[in-house]
Amino acid sequence: MRFEKSFLLSLVTMFSLFDVITTYIGISRGLTEENIFLSSLPGNLMFIVMTILKISVILLSYILLKKGYILPVIIVAIIMGFVVLNNLFLLI
Repeated sequence: MRFEKSFLLSLVTMFSLFDVITTYIGISRGLTEENIFLSSLPGNLMFIVMTILKISVILLSYILLKKGYILPVIIVAIIMGFVVLNNLFLLI
């Protein structure tokens, strides 16, 4: 895998991890999950489902990059970056 593809996969992985961590911190501070699907799940189940979804995104990004589809992964990385920034601003 070329450097650009490895970098994109690293970004998606990092943003996924930061999203789960910042969401956990936010909920432990009394904030609520804004995702309607995830917020309907009770406590730990929400984080289990969120983690499974994030792992799925990472795996699908890997498959797309292996097949040469870079643009969808760039779009996913940008969206995930905005999600993490939003979470960080909510925590400040």
